Amino acid sequence: MIHIGKVSLRNLTTIGVSIVILEFFLIFLVCAQGNETSEGGYITPVNLSAISQTLYWQGYFGEVIVGGTETLNTAAAEGGNLTELNLYFTSNCSVASLSGEIYATTASSVQWSSIVAGTTAQVDSYLGLNSSDPESGTNTFTINLKYNVSGNIINAPATYTFVNSSPSNVFDTGILNDTTSLIYVTNVQTDQVGFESNTHDFQLIVPVPLSSTPTYYFSAELDIVCAPLDFTLNSSDIVFSDSSPTAGDNIVITATIHNTENGSYSNFDVSLLVDNVIQSTNQLSISGNSTNTTQFSWTAVVGTHDITIRVDPSDNVVETNESNNNASKQISVSSPPSPPPEDKYMSIYTEGNCVGELILITVIDEDNNPVSGADIDIFFNGSKIEDLSTNPQGETSFVPAEEGVYTIYASKSGYHDEQKDLTVIICETCFDGIKNQDETDIDCGGSCPKCEDGKNCSTDTDCLSGWCYNGV
Repeated sequence: MIHIGKVSLRNLTTIGVSIVILEFFLIFLVCAQGNETSEGGYITPVNLSAISQTLYWQGYFGEVIVGGTETLNTAAAEGGNLTELNLYFTSNCSVASLSGEIYATTASSVQWSSIVAGTTAQVDSYLGLNSSDPESGTNTFTINLKYNVSGNIINAPATYTFVNSSPSNVFDTGILNDTTSLIYVTNVQTDQVGFESNTHDFQLIVPVPLSSTPTYYFSAELDIVCAPLDFTLNSSDIVFSDSSPTAGDNIVITATIHNTENGSYSNFDVSLLVDNVIQSTNQLSISGNSTNTTQFSWTAVVGTHDITIRVDPSDNVVETNESNNNASKQISVSSPPSPPPEDKYMSIYTEGNCVGELILITVIDEDNNPVSGADIDIFFNGSKIEDLSTNPQGETSFVPAEEGVYTIYASKSGYHDEQKDLTVIICETCFDGIKNQDETDIDCGGSCPKCEDGKNCSTDTDCLSGWCYNGV
């Protein structure tokens, strides 16, 4: 059972009414009927019958429609008018049956906790009529009926409106009071034949003083019985995006919910539980005899876990079977593989920078340990000229043939690549075939080896013979 509470209406359509208003409510002036034969010279009393349209009562009729949008509505009342009101209410479920009350009052707010029965004298005072007037509240509300207002049963003055132009006890109107304002109430009568032979869910009358158009505020209190529902699922309805995850993986869990009855329902809860602890809750809607799916996201944790999907975890929805709303499935989560060691850094050192001379290359790591087996590629003028590898001492070497900039690249798995530019020059030596340094002749004399006979010298020490004469 779903209790809607005080809810408003919308879509007011006013219909101009003539004498039919009397058939809807009450025929106030009815005299004895008969016929007489006229004859000259006689005075004969004649009783005439007449029907007079009401000036003090507004009528409302219409449907109660569950599934629309609730909005607060008002309607201006005018004596002698008949207005169609279609009342719209929201509900999560498709409706099997409904009952309840519709209220109309000139007060913009009602103290529902203070509702008591109204009196016909209060209606007469509001209309400015004597109790003996045919259209007075006293002559209109001539019976008493019981009304259930939020669980409080109130015995109030009431009347019935017409059905098919005849008196009937189907559509009622009663008088209530919240100690400050009069409230008019009618019970919902689903799809009952009304005053003009069409079916309605309610007929209601409200008083209207002469020469006034009061505003009436409408609300309702409904009890809605949903069409049958049965939500169910089993372990095969739970699907993991990865059935063998590792810790830290994001797992999408898809759950398929079945409704095996013909009722529909909107926005019921579906919860994901891991090891019987709620992780998250989604809302889902479903039609009768159909299925729908919802998805959850879960970050995997090491271990074996029970994954449970629970439909309507708070038991807010009445179902034909309340025992089939849970299903579970296990998932095992492994530890992630150990991360690979971080690459170390290498440094390249060189000894020597002369053309034609051996240049030693040494590669060490960030801990000053030699890097054995490092690939050494040497480029000159954009071309690779050497493809070497370091020995266990982290060393290798090459002899440059030309002066210029040489680029040395070092690489090895587990290490960051490293490179170094080396500028090679032509160096002055005692073996370069050039007279330079302090040589007295090409590659001899001075600090170089002594010169043979016949070569230039400066002192005796420049000569192999130990004798230098006239510079030779």
